[in-house]
Amino acid sequence: MEIILMIPNKTAAYGKNSSIQNEDFSKVKREEFNLKEILIEILKKRGGKACYSEIYNDCDIITKNKISHATIRSKIESYSSDSKKWNKKEDLFYSCYGKGKGWWGLRNL
Repeated sequence: MEIILMIPNKTAAYGKNSSIQNEDFSKVKREEFNLKEILIEILKKRGGKACYSEIYNDCDIITKNKISHATIRSKIESYSSDSKKWNKKEDLFYSCYGKGKGWWGLRNL
């Protein structure tokens, strides 16, 4: 099941401690994107890897809390050969520090 989202014209402001700013997602304005593409964009903007809490925060801001954290985890795991839930089609993400650590990276930046 693919989740399609409409990204709002402007994303909400990120917290002071975040390295991502509103303009970082300017290319996703008012276009249809699916969750896989949003996750790829988040990881690119974070230098290729991030922990779940950072990924959740960014997804929550972009989607205005429309996607559960369990759905986000499931999508990442379905696109990673490091996971038992891998869909065996695309291998986009890797577990940065081993299974269960909560850090994921983009295989090809």
